[in-house]
Amino acid sequence: MTVCNWKRWLVCGLYTVGITLCSLLPSKSMTSMLGGLNLPLSDKIVHFGMYGILAILVMWAMGAVVITRFSGGTVFSGCFVYGTLMEALQMLFLPGDRYFSWGDMVANGLGACAGLMVFSLLIRVRRWREEGD
Repeated sequence: MTVCNWKRWLVCGLYTVGITLCSLLPSKSMTSMLGGLNLPLSDKIVHFGMYGILAILVMWAMGAVVITRFSGGTVFSGCFVYGTLMEALQMLFLPGDRYFSWGDMVANGLGACAGLMVFSLLIRVRRWREEGD
């Protein structure tokens, strides 16, 4: 593994730790961090965004120059399983405060899919720019 890849995986790992902390903090802590923001579906939007960024970071850390069925499927599956684990841990360790939510899992999965699409688009734009030079 090159130094560049090592740094990329470190960024990805730190981001994952951040998701873990946000997922397992009591809900009062999260509400105060967001400044009391309580918009309809704001929780789902946050889940969508966090897992979209996670998928992009993992593909970037892998050094992917194209998304194959295998790499895309692996990254999607990894993000989805990780999100499911976070939901289960909320249910186990924060009963009465945080709970398992199917809606959150759907938002996580859709976010990961969107992240893969954005990454694919970014790869195409980069390739298009390089060909134009």
